Amino acid sequence: VKFTILPRFIVRLFRLQHFPCDSILAESDKGGWTIVVEGGTYDRFTVPSALTDLTIQAAENAQVIIHTLRQEEPPVSRNDGGGINIFAKGTTLKGLTVQAGKNTQGLWYAAAINTHHEDSGGANISLAVENCTISGSGVGFGIMQDCPAFSLKGCTISGFAEGLSFY
Repeated sequence: VKFTILPRFIVRLFRLQHFPCDSILAESDKGGWTIVVEGGTYDRFTVPSALTDLTIQAAENAQVIIHTLRQEEPPVSRNDGGGINIFAKGTTLKGLTVQAGKNTQGLWYAAAINTHHEDSGGANISLAVENCTISGSGVGFGIMQDCPAFSLKGCTISGFAEGLSFY
């Protein structure tokens, strides 16, 4: 299933800390979706555990920038690393540019992309990150990897206290 979301709609949902397509959660089939994101700048988001085999990718030739670790978007729960939180099995991020600020809120696991889940320990989470650029401001992790299945392909990670952390 391919689903395209207009930037105006996705930004509104990201700012409310909801998944960018609440309608997927309402569907009986919560697996195998692809969200194609049009060019623009967006706030961080969380992929909830109820979804499986989800791909979030930039539209062809689009620059998709996701802001993370910003004062305007502080963590909202103990499982929130302040960035893109992945709590689902089979999630793939493709072609995104992730730009992290300096807001770690004192979290030891503050990360631009996070799979650390305080309650489950990442046991049922898997993540592939492909052709993404992840840049930081000198603090936190580029990716906090705390799941049994993880892959990184064709990405650039720079400007963090630690680019990739395996917990």
